[in-house]
Amino acid sequence: YSKAKYWVANARLPLYLNKKPNQVYIQTWHGTPLKRLANDMKVIRMPGTTTENYKRNFREETSRWDYLVSPNRYSSEIFESAFWMDSDRILEIGYPRNDVLVNRADDEQYINDIKENLNLPHDKKVIMYAPT
Repeated sequence: YSKAKYWVANARLPLYLNKKPNQVYIQTWHGTPLKRLANDMKVIRMPGTTTENYKRNFREETSRWDYLVSPNRYSSEIFESAFWMDSDRILEIGYPRNDVLVNRADDEQYINDIKENLNLPHDKKVIMYAPT
């Protein structure tokens, strides 16, 4: 991290990593905010911290983010509040790791390619189970 021009992460990085002024930190986050996050949480119940300390540390972390990737408008609005973010720092461009699964021009060919690569039967439906 010390010499990288760009930092790209999908979770919080330790505060002891010092971001230099010439470095760009792109936070891709790791999901759709279906629950309250950071600043929007009323009470933090985690061992070893208090609500005040948790929010202070989280705010210090988000202040290092130059950009935050958002999958959609719904998420962007929540991220603004939860992460103390100005809208001009939120890149509402989708999540590349997810978009490839749903934004395909030729879904049938893509599905067949996946089944072929994973040796799955072509005549069966496939269900993806991906808990967080």
